[in-house]
Amino acid sequence: MFKKAAASIGAALLLLAVMAAGISPSNKKPQLLLRVRVLDSDPTQAAAAKNAKVLASPSLTALPNQPASFTAGGEVPIVNASGKVQEYAEFGLRVSCTFGWVGNNQDKVWIDARLEMSEPKFDKAVTGDQQVLRLHSDSVRVVGTFAVAQTIQVGQIRDTSGKPMWAELTATPVQ
Repeated sequence: MFKKAAASIGAALLLLAVMAAGISPSNKKPQLLLRVRVLDSDPTQAAAAKNAKVLASPSLTALPNQPASFTAGGEVPIVNASGKVQEYAEFGLRVSCTFGWVGNNQDKVWIDARLEMSEPKFDKAVTGDQQVLRLHSDSVRVVGTFAVAQTIQVGQIRDTSGKPMWAELTATPVQ
């Protein structure tokens, strides 16, 4: 009994050490660091790119062939008719991705990434003065094979006021 427990603990510690080193035990390939930049102007236009402000710059580390995501923002309570909190809805910038290495050199990567911007908005209900919470959201998705460290222009997303924001991402291996 003690030998089985010790073997299980040893295997778990080895798995943690391998994962901490940035290697997926399933295929011995490194993790990927996905850097996202959300800008207030189109980075493909030379004049706009010079004066572009970075609105958000989150990063996400992921294992090959494993979905990864995070939300930089917050939560708002969803209240039922009796005034009790039913659940919470996330809002902000959400990045979701899955990736895999192409070939053995880790110089190319396939990526399926989605960026979503959502904001809570309170509207008057059709009946009476009751406030109703709605989440306004806009998203953009990119799927393809890219060179490592290549900046990928993901596209445009809009906030609740309709103001456009542009997103780009860069993927690099974690060694």
